[in-house]
Amino acid sequence: MSFKLEPTPKPIYLPAGCLFVTKRRKHGIEIQYRIGNGGQGTVFLSLNKNTGKNVVAKIRHPKFANGETIRLLEHQVSQRFHRLSSIFVTPRDLIIQDGFVGYIADYIEGDPIDVIVEKGEIDLIQALIICLRIARNFAALHNLDILHSDIRESNIRIRVHPDGTIDVFVIDWDGMLVPGLPPTHCYGAPRYMAPEILSALIQGKDPVPTKATECYSLAAIFYELIHMRHHLTGHDESPKTIHEVISKGKLIFDPDLPFDPNQGGYPPAILNTRLVVLFRRAFSLDPENRPTAREWEDAFVDALNNVLLCLFCKRPTLVDHLKNTCPHCGNPFPTAKFVAPSGKHIIVNSQEIVIGRADFGGDKTISRTHAYLRKLGPDVFVHVVGKIGMSRKNGKGWETLDSHTLIPVEPGQFLRVGKYEFKLVRCDIHGREV
Repeated sequence: MSFKLEPTPKPIYLPAGCLFVTKRRKHGIEIQYRIGNGGQGTVFLSLNKNTGKNVVAKIRHPKFANGETIRLLEHQVSQRFHRLSSIFVTPRDLIIQDGFVGYIADYIEGDPIDVIVEKGEIDLIQALIICLRIARNFAALHNLDILHSDIRESNIRIRVHPDGTIDVFVIDWDGMLVPGLPPTHCYGAPRYMAPEILSALIQGKDPVPTKATECYSLAAIFYELIHMRHHLTGHDESPKTIHEVISKGKLIFDPDLPFDPNQGGYPPAILNTRLVVLFRRAFSLDPENRPTAREWEDAFVDALNNVLLCLFCKRPTLVDHLKNTCPHCGNPFPTAKFVAPSGKHIIVNSQEIVIGRADFGGDKTISRTHAYLRKLGPDVFVHVVGKIGMSRKNGKGWETLDSHTLIPVEPGQFLRVGKYEFKLVRCDIHGREV
């Protein structure tokens, strides 16, 4: 099997001061200096002489300076894809001059994801917010049957402001796949390619990017942002190594497997159960089983509501009813116990706890299943389903708790069912009061 991937062409040389005129608006674009070179073209920081603003000019390599490229660029500019989302930085005008074909786009100040990870500039909550914005906007894009098709760390740019707010941008739309237009033959980078894309390239075939392959690439980005570590860390020495590993269709750093802290980043157990399931599906060999961008969006909304700072080490993790210990320091989360009027002590652990008639001396005015006590990290919630309800004592008296919804309750608070009063007591996982 051959592992020859096409090398990046040599950069195009343009002297500083070289002037282009855009096709549509007839704006003068003055080349300043080269800032990048990729498989499709060379990128230059440039000055729009008409507006006085810095822009990016990307000049396509000679093999792509053809009618198909011009057709795609004209479509991108005419459809104003940048208006679809504030995070999409797409072509604004064309350059077709002296045998050169290219475009201009807004100049974005921001670091690629690998630099953000190396700097450790963002925390878990910020990472989840970035993931949510990316997922939400790609869900809208995929709803139009449009693909970016070159998702990689360098094409996601992040700008962290001094006040902690964050801007997210998706750049480099050379590989955009649009219904009715010819394919662009742009497939991304091996570390972010779906197994079927990399396999086809290795065999000398032209793969066909799909929403499923793009969602694989998005999952790699999400994993990197959340864990501050690429999902192939230690297994990405070459395209051959990458192919061998991803062909297994497994989540390498699975929370159920031992983790070596020397790998860097957050431990896999930082995830909640929902995200673990999505990542396992995302890196599988079955494209139809991979989560959609919309599924990721929903999961990130849920995750943002369940971030906990450990009471002991003050580091963040995602919690759900199955997580009892901090994945960073290993300390168990505090919990609570229900001291029933019958004298029975019931620890609220990771399972759903039912309280009812038997816990209140067999009083028939109380339902057999009157309420559920549930634990989320160190927090306790009550879900009332019994007919006579439940009340909680506050500074003004007793308030009736809403039925059929999860209500947070604090250890030390007094609760009442009918004529019975009781309270939740803070304790450790063994029931010892703390």
